[in-house]
Amino acid sequence: MVTTQVIEQETSAVSKLNSKIVVNEKESTKLKHGSSLQHSHHHQHQQQNQQNQQSQQHENIQSDKIDQPSENNKWTPYIVVEPTTYKRPFSISSAYLDLEDRPGTIPSAHKLIHKNRILLLTLTLLYVILSEPDRFVRHLDLLNVIFVNPLLVLPELTVMHSFSMLLPIVTAIYAKKKISRKLYVAMYIILQVASSSYSALFVLSNEFLPIGTSLFLSMELILITWKNHSYFIVRNYYDFHNIPEPESVKKEAYHLKSVFWYIGDFYSLFGVTYIDLRSISRELYSSFCILVVVHFLNVQIIIPNLYKPPSIKTFATILIPAEINFQLQYYLLYHCVFSLLADISGFRDRFSFYEDYWAAIEVKEILSKWSKPVHSWLFRHVHNDLRSLFGFSKWASLFLTMLFSGFFHEFIIMVTSRNICFPWSTANLIGCGWLIWMETTVKGLATSTPYRLLMRVLLLLGHGAFYFAIYHLCYSKESF
Repeated sequence: MVTTQVIEQETSAVSKLNSKIVVNEKESTKLKHGSSLQHSHHHQHQQQNQQNQQSQQHENIQSDKIDQPSENNKWTPYIVVEPTTYKRPFSISSAYLDLEDRPGTIPSAHKLIHKNRILLLTLTLLYVILSEPDRFVRHLDLLNVIFVNPLLVLPELTVMHSFSMLLPIVTAIYAKKKISRKLYVAMYIILQVASSSYSALFVLSNEFLPIGTSLFLSMELILITWKNHSYFIVRNYYDFHNIPEPESVKKEAYHLKSVFWYIGDFYSLFGVTYIDLRSISRELYSSFCILVVVHFLNVQIIIPNLYKPPSIKTFATILIPAEINFQLQYYLLYHCVFSLLADISGFRDRFSFYEDYWAAIEVKEILSKWSKPVHSWLFRHVHNDLRSLFGFSKWASLFLTMLFSGFFHEFIIMVTSRNICFPWSTANLIGCGWLIWMETTVKGLATSTPYRLLMRVLLLLGHGAFYFAIYHLCYSKESF
């Protein structure tokens, strides 16, 4: 599979690069002490072989740990992402809330709720149903207004994904040196523009699409274009960075493989990586309960208060319900839905879904733990590529990444609200960028008590403010 191949390729490349650095440092030291050049080269060769053997042994040990997790070591170290490569080895098969707490730490309230979620969600569901049964049925009927029959949008989804089919074909032609790099890049850009333009026009021009379906199609558009870009960059990583291919990559002889292999290579990104069945029924039940509770909070408390004229009172009224609503939706997506998809596909690296962002004390830490798939993609394919491919500075890359992410946030809001409004999400992301800059440049700021208190207050007020601002700025009226 391409994912496994890329990990192996990058690990090998980084290991060899580190080996050469260590050898060169040792060689320089020997020369300074008057050692002969021949002895230095002989020593370099021995050191390089030793480093490569140690690196290979380390990779084998890591592979053994992956395939056969230790039962005695319940706490597994965090995944470390190399800042200059795309390497992220698979390590564990548990989501964050399923992990045991570190030894000596106070048990997390989030994990306590998670362990008892079936009981808590069942009691909440019973309250919603038994309080007013007729109202509960009416609330469920509203789902028909929020979503349409998925079969109605199946043809458009097929066309959206059909553009992706052309990318591995073009990549195969480029690998066989049939076209130049400039033409290959131009064809990639044309495919991405055609795919995103068709999808965006379909979503924006069809007024019959309700908000739920519009949200799904918008996120599907982002998923397709981002996944295409990942394949484009990773498959051509050494070529675009003008780095010699390691022997492990040369042995693959990609230029000799058929077009059908490239198509299979592309779609292996969506395929099974590891079979590890879990309790699917538990995640399905949790998802159903959360959907009902979230819908109840929206139609009973949040939306009625948003219809009122904006005031401090209405904002205070929705503050706590909005926070509960957000946490439930976050748990639904990043734990229940992602874990359910992992059960179906056999995806093993569940720790890459989310982490304890609620315990973070710095903005950078919050953003990196909030949505690990999105953060990892932006960090690798926007921030790092701006620096390595185009030579942008660290801070310029940071703010351009925030703008890039903000653009897609605004696109989703524009599609679902049918309105072009103040870019609230982008403004918040730019603000996060300035806070990260301050945390880095102002000594002691991130560890100061007032700043930590400010972060806690912003986390508490942020979700209610998002509901309040987005509705009154965007969803309260339509411009197209």
